[in-house]
Amino acid sequence: MSSTADAKWYVIQTRPNYEDKVSSSILTVSEYHGLEDYVLELKVLKKEVEEIKNGKKHLTSKRLYPNYIFAKLIPNNDLFRIIVGITGCSGFVGNPPSPLSKEDTKKFGIEMPPEVVVPYKLGDTVQIIDENFAGVSGVVKNLDLKKQTAGVSVSMFGRETIIELKLEDIVPIS
Repeated sequence: MSSTADAKWYVIQTRPNYEDKVSSSILTVSEYHGLEDYVLELKVLKKEVEEIKNGKKHLTSKRLYPNYIFAKLIPNNDLFRIIVGITGCSGFVGNPPSPLSKEDTKKFGIEMPPEVVVPYKLGDTVQIIDENFAGVSGVVKNLDLKKQTAGVSVSMFGRETIIELKLEDIVPIS
């Protein structure tokens, strides 16, 4: 068997409203054939939306890409053949099935980077745990969550200096 490092994201097309049924069937059938290790993840991308019916608000789940399932699979011709034979499955996008590029997985929102929760905010006093400045405290002057850095103002040689540090290199002072 190939390793999980070989896994790629594929797009499977289904009949209308069959996304969940086909996803469930993929798991069942792959297990029956001993190929469950080749199916790493299945996603039917949805979002919660507010609808107003009869004057009342209701939260409902809407599919972002109707009739499509995103599947992280380790390439295997037997698995591909079995999936295409599932009732409600129209086949893979691409013939032969072609994996999505890294850019496409980001564009479709399949692999989202984990949300960063920062225990401090601008103006908070923090202590640096980075080995170069370990034990030095300073004030958070800027945060860049995209680059995962923080600018911390510290006193060096009698002057205020802003040092750019990784978010994990500073901790809040209680």
